[in-house]
Amino acid sequence: MSRIVFAVLLLQHFEVISDCGGPLAAPVKDAPASQLAMGGGFGCAVDDGAVRCWGENTLGQLGRGTTSAFETGEAAVRLDEQVAQLAVGQTSACARTVTGRVWCWGDNANSQLGRADPAISAAPLEVNVPVPVAKLALHSDFALALGSDGRLFGWGNDSEGTLGRSDENPKVWPVPKPVLRAAFDHRFKDVSAGQGHACGVDLAGVLWCWGRNTAQELGTPSTEHQHRAPIEVLRGVSAVVAGAFSTCAVRGTELLCWGDTPIDELGQVIKSTSPLAVDLGGAAVRSVDQQWFHTCAVTTADQLFCWGRGAEGQLGLGDNTAHATPQLVTSGVGSVATGFFFTCLRRTDGTVSCMGANEAAQLGLGDTQRRAVPTPQ
Repeated sequence: MSRIVFAVLLLQHFEVISDCGGPLAAPVKDAPASQLAMGGGFGCAVDDGAVRCWGENTLGQLGRGTTSAFETGEAAVRLDEQVAQLAVGQTSACARTVTGRVWCWGDNANSQLGRADPAISAAPLEVNVPVPVAKLALHSDFALALGSDGRLFGWGNDSEGTLGRSDENPKVWPVPKPVLRAAFDHRFKDVSAGQGHACGVDLAGVLWCWGRNTAQELGTPSTEHQHRAPIEVLRGVSAVVAGAFSTCAVRGTELLCWGDTPIDELGQVIKSTSPLAVDLGGAAVRSVDQQWFHTCAVTTADQLFCWGRGAEGQLGLGDNTAHATPQLVTSGVGSVATGFFFTCLRRTDGTVSCMGANEAAQLGLGDTQRRAVPTPQ
């Protein structure tokens, strides 16, 4: 298998953004979003700033004020202003409003709702971030908030060093305070949260990563399993995404990826210990997303490609096998969001279709039947 294919299989979720340079502008009035976001066994959509969720709800992750095994019907998450961005983890979710406020709900076992009290919250709770937030990043049990001034704040499980605080005792977690300054020697313009690591692009375009490094997901040949302080990875970077065991970055016109990506139950792993350039056959990529062991990309021609693990039908190809290279799924796609073994896409006409695992009604189709092709909600 070529080095290019190895790199392609490590591709993660990101939106390609321009390298604007300089300090971030305060989000005084950001635009309401239209977005999809998928979690462990639930999904959410943002339509013109309003959030609706469906699927697993055992820990209140649907944000509707109740708990249940799952909900086949979608319902609105009640917030007092419009949403500009939604970020979801395995069993929790956070929303950034148009004025830069942050609200979170769901599981709080590791203070991922920004509160020391471990009790879950089935309704949104506001997180006290000191400055308006320009971007949220959330994974299994921790969250990062990029302030409008470039400072980074975080909360939740810091056992792997995911907050980039070299002064923290690694045996003390969740963090002793709800919200802490993260990676405090740097100011950033982009940030991403992985399963046990995180990365940020600073105002000069330098990529820094920190946290778990068991699969070299930090982009360093170091065999140390953890780096609790940020380490420099690349220069000239405009965007980054941290996945479960791998990371990708945009540098100029290049997409570079590194780390491990498991793709099947047999333990097959695509591995790259150093950044490798990704080639998608010359197609320009609009966005890419990966939550666990599969990846989907949308091109500027509105085509959806998926690859990786396919045992649950999450690739949308009509089969249940792994595909090591990108496969064309469908056309007329505007965006895609991958969950834990399922996928949802928004077509250019605004409709949403989903495929993959569905035992908790996470496809939003009104039942619990698995699908192997994109099925309209």
